[in-house]
Formats: sequence, C-alpha cells, structure tokens
Amino acid sequence: MNRVGYFLIPVLLVFLQSVSAQAGAPPGIAMRFLSSAVPGSTVVLEFTVRGPSQAVTSISFTDNLEATIAGLRATGLPESNVCGAGSMLATDGDGLLTLTGGELAGYELCTFKVTLLVPDTATPGYHYNETSYVTWLPENTDPPSSEFRGSASLLVYPVPVLTKAFYPKNISRGAKSRLSFTVSYPDFSPPASPTRDAGPPDANDVSFTDQLPAGMTIAEPSNASTTCGGALSAVAGSDNVSLSGVTISPGQICTIQVEVTSSTLGAALNTSSRLSSSVGSSPEA
Repeated sequence: MNRVGYFLIPVLLVFLQSVSAQAGAPPGIAMRFLSSAVPGSTVVLEFTVRGPSQAVTSISFTDNLEATIAGLRATGLPESNVCGAGSMLATDGDGLLTLTGGELAGYELCTFKVTLLVPDTATPGYHYNETSYVTWLPENTDPPSSEFRGSASLLVYPVPVLTKAFYPKNISRGAKSRLSFTVSYPDFSPPASPTRDAGPPDANDVSFTDQLPAGMTIAEPSNASTTCGGALSAVAGSDNVSLSGVTISPGQICTIQVEVTSSTLGAALNTSSRLSSSVGSSPEA
C-alpha cells in the first residue's frame, strides 16, 4: 500500500501542476510572426486564443493587416474549424482578417496560422500589428485584461534594387546612348529584437534581364562593362541585356553599362525584369 501511495504522489503533483499552469495563463489572445520578411515574400502569422475557466462560444476578433503595412494580405483563406467546430477564419480581400464562431472548453486553447503576402512596397524596419479585442459568450466570463488584444511586430529587411537610365535620353536615329543599370543593396541594421535577427545576409544569384524595345539594339561596339562581377551578356546587334551570378553585400552598389542604338523614331519604353536574388526580388525597373 505504501508503495502505491509513493507512486501516486508524484503523478498527482504533475497533474496538479499541469492544471495550475493552465488555470494560471490569462485568457485572451497572443500572436507572433514566425520569421522576418522581405518585400515581395510571404510570412506566417500565428495566433493562440486561450479560453477562460468555463466553456465559451462565438469567439471572434479582427486584425487589420492594412494598418500594419499597406498592401499586406492574407492568402489561403477562408479556412474552417481553426478554433473549434464551426469557426471560420476569413479575409475581405482588403486586409481585414476575421475569426468568427470559435468555441473552447474551460482552460482550453487553440492555435492557428495564416500566410501573409508582403507587398513589394514594404519598407525596412519593424511594423506593429494589433488585433481587436477578442470577444466570446457568455460575456464578462473573466475580468478584462490587456491579454484580450494580441500584438506583434514584423521585421522587414530590404532587398537589392535595380534602377537604370539612358545617357543621353534623346538621340538621333542611328546614334548611341549609354544604358546604365545600378544594383544597390541598402544597408540595414535592425534594433535589438526578441528573435535576435543578425541583419540581412549577402544576396547571392542576383540576376535580371532587359529586353530592349522594338528597333533598339546593342551598339557595335557595345562597350559593355560591369563592376558587379557575375556573367554579363550584351552582344552587339542583339536586343537583350542580362546579368546573372552576382553576389552583393548589404551597403554595396554596383553598375552595368552598355551602349545602345535605335533605328526607329519616337519615344521607346524600356522595362527590365524583376531583380531576383537569394534574399528576394524587387520590382521591374
């Protein structure tokens, strides 16, 4: 009998500690971004809703993603049964994320995730996100708490950017203009963060292509040059410029130059591809 008693005591203590831990956690909502992000990428946002000491239904809250970053959007929704049977996580397409119809038993919690699309226009730095107050029925089940609103900050790093220009902008037919590309990787040192992000890494495999408009070709000679390294393709008489295999560190800038000519009159619109790299891509130039 004594042996059985000794065996049950630690088991009982473990059970009591588990119940105490659940009961001690304040009811409400918590949230976190699972990683940092770059413009044009995706990031996962995780929510955890903790129920009070008794069962609750009709759990709901909203999260205005647009207020965090203009153009920040959720993808893969709607999703059902994320926080109890019948619950629904949805978005209106304009950045408003909504949970409705949730239900939890006493001291129960639910955790669910949503993938967000970070827009190309997102600026480097921390972006604060906060939900509305989480509500449920019956009302006033537990005293109000700051835990009834979730908050988290998303750290956005910069990506290499491509810009370009013609010198001169206006030429006579058959004359030459120098097409100059600039690849820049903004330096960014984030303040101390809970996730201890070390800062942006080197960008590898930096590449882009530029399809010249109709009537415009690479001049003979092309006088093509680059300070970026990698592989530059600019063949005289062709209508395409490309760069690949470049590595660039934060804070660095490099250039590509090539001479072009045109056989047609009038304005010509030239648009390059997106600048891609191992850390993300930037908009067309």
